[in-house]
This record gives sequence, C-alpha cells and structure tokens, in this order.
Amino acid sequence: MNNGNITLQAVSLFGLESVTADELGRLGYKSVETGTGRVTFKASLSDIPRVNICLRTAERVLLYMGGGFVRSFTELFDT
Repeated sequence: MNNGNITLQAVSLFGLESVTADELGRLGYKSVETGTGRVTFKASLSDIPRVNICLRTAERVLLYMGGGFVRSFTELFDT
C-alpha cells in the first residue's frame, strides 16, 4: 500500500460504513473517515485496483474529483 495524495470514496450500503472502514484499516489505510453510505480515504493511483479487489463490503470505489457549493442546478455546468 502506498500512502498517496488522491482521495477515494468507498460506497457501501447504509449501516455497513464502519465495516468498510475496518476493512480499509486492516489493509493499512490510516486516514479513513466515515460518512452516510460512504467511507473516504487517501490512497495512490496504484491502490485503486487493490481496494476494488479486496473490499468485500463496498459496492464501488470512486475517485473524488473535488467539491464546492452551488446555489442552483445550472451553476454546476457554469464552471
């Protein structure tokens, strides 16, 4: 496992977030934060196949591209 600089989100069923976080902890990931239906963690690009194969309770693993605040639906496409 490489400690990387990208943020990944493991999407899980509601109620299984802590189990997914425990799986990530056993795989060696340290900066794990749980949210509703997702677990966010730091990794490298080379870790993506590993977590996709090893996580049993995650439905999918997403690459977090960024976030922000928008006031309307059309603002999503203005930037």
